[in-house]
Amino acid sequence: MINIPSKIFDINIHDVEIGVSDIHLYSKNEIENAQIGYRVDDKGKSIKDWIGDNYIVIGNDSCCGDPIIIDLSNNQLPVYSMFHDDWNSLQQITTDFEQYIEILNRIDETDLSDENEKNELIFSIKKIVPEDSFDYWSSIIQVAYEFLNDKN
Repeated sequence: MINIPSKIFDINIHDVEIGVSDIHLYSKNEIENAQIGYRVDDKGKSIKDWIGDNYIVIGNDSCCGDPIIIDLSNNQLPVYSMFHDDWNSLQQITTDFEQYIEILNRIDETDLSDENEKNELIFSIKKIVPEDSFDYWSSIIQVAYEFLNDKN
């Protein structure tokens, strides 16, 4: 059993729709099985090229199955994402878990089909995330905006 801080589960949001996709954060009952295919195989054996024992999958992007990951070795619990089958694509998307939840709440409260609201959201995120994390957020919000406004 993985020792995961309770604040990962003591949140007010577990699913956020973002245009063509949604972000799902796992419950206590889902978290162990969610490690299959990342940290462990279907028999529970460690996958040798996984990024490290301190990295735990806590959710996913439903569009592509890209995992949402935290680093347990850092008390702030930075949040990462990566392409499903590419361990080398690991990218930090927030410096801590609370920041991640704050951004998800902002996204959930925003009409992503409204250009002004979308731009305000992007600007507010830019002020709080590291510069190298900003591209992740701006691109998924822009894709959602374009999807929601596709007239075809």
